[in-house]
Amino acid sequence: MKNWNAKFYTCFFIMLNLTGIISCSNTGKPTDRKIENDILSRNDLGYLQLDGDSILIPDFEIEVSLSPKAEKKLKEDNETVMVSAMFSGVPKDTTSEEYQIWGSVNICEHRIELNDKRIARFDKVRFHSSILNKLSDADIFLLINVFSGRRSSENNILDVEILEDKMSVVKGKKYILKGKLIGEDD
Repeated sequence: MKNWNAKFYTCFFIMLNLTGIISCSNTGKPTDRKIENDILSRNDLGYLQLDGDSILIPDFEIEVSLSPKAEKKLKEDNETVMVSAMFSGVPKDTTSEEYQIWGSVNICEHRIELNDKRIARFDKVRFHSSILNKLSDADIFLLINVFSGRRSSENNILDVEILEDKMSVVKGKKYILKGKLIGEDD
């Protein structure tokens, strides 16, 4: 069930990304809000860091360990590997449609495309501080999905493990996600 949920979330976030809704930029506008309700004003950012009008997410690494068949196919097809990090959180307003459907709200997405190397280092990923003030908790969630870059085919050819956890657990660590070609025997 957990794997199905991750695939469902992946499809949802990809659809949002394609429509331009997802962004890790500093385009958010400040809202009129009571200062005593802001996470920022309570100084309980935990592992997150305030950097101007942005929130800096701690660094972490994802190593993609693929089967020999998958590596051979990628090399033959001059194909890349995409590592997608999707960040989400629980909003203060739990009546929103997005929260009702998904159980969280999107914060941002950051992708790293790998050519020959298989380590994606997520550093200096940030989002606008106004988003944090809409969350009930500063401990945001991370979902990592890995797929082919779709340079040689419009379809993904990789079947790779996912990573799904809170950023307070992931911060500063390196994770190895194993993968193979879709349909490849174990």
